[in-house]
Amino acid sequence: MSRWLCVVAVAMAVAGSAVAGGRKELMPPKNGIGVFISATPKPGAGTFEVKMALDNEGEKLFELPAQLAVMYAEKNGQRHVRLVRVPNAKHAPEAKGNALIAQGTLVKAEVQGGQVVLTLKSGEGDAAGEQTFTMASRVQLAYHAEADKLIIQHINPGGKREKGEKPAKRERPGKDAPANELPENF
Repeated sequence: MSRWLCVVAVAMAVAGSAVAGGRKELMPPKNGIGVFISATPKPGAGTFEVKMALDNEGEKLFELPAQLAVMYAEKNGQRHVRLVRVPNAKHAPEAKGNALIAQGTLVKAEVQGGQVVLTLKSGEGDAAGEQTFTMASRVQLAYHAEADKLIIQHINPGGKREKGEKPAKRERPGKDAPANELPENF
């Protein structure tokens, strides 16, 4: 009986490791903060090549799939981006608060001054139309590496600079002197 139990335990261990080996390891995305420089479409690939200057890493090239979901808010007739995200089959984007969602294909992305203007084509056939969205050129993004490419998962406009070290406090003469003694320069 114990020999049979050992055989079953080994078989289950082998089957479990085979199932676990078939899964793709999910790595958390890398984050970066920087300035959006340019975006050019790759012919026939359905992606854009995005050039960004990250604060601590210099200029890098990323790939951004053309199929996007844009969360935005309307103010004074303009659409201001809150989040640009690559949609996936598992999680459909949801609007939060007073935000709206637009899904479609990115047609172009241009830098105009301190702003990035995104043009998104949504709908099909006669109902197809283009919408423009604006966002700050300073962005925060999440990306992952796949086959020697950096692929953007989402972009948040208005990324803040990382804080540097605080300067050392200046010393004041006599501050550390005992209470009953006078400072040297008195």
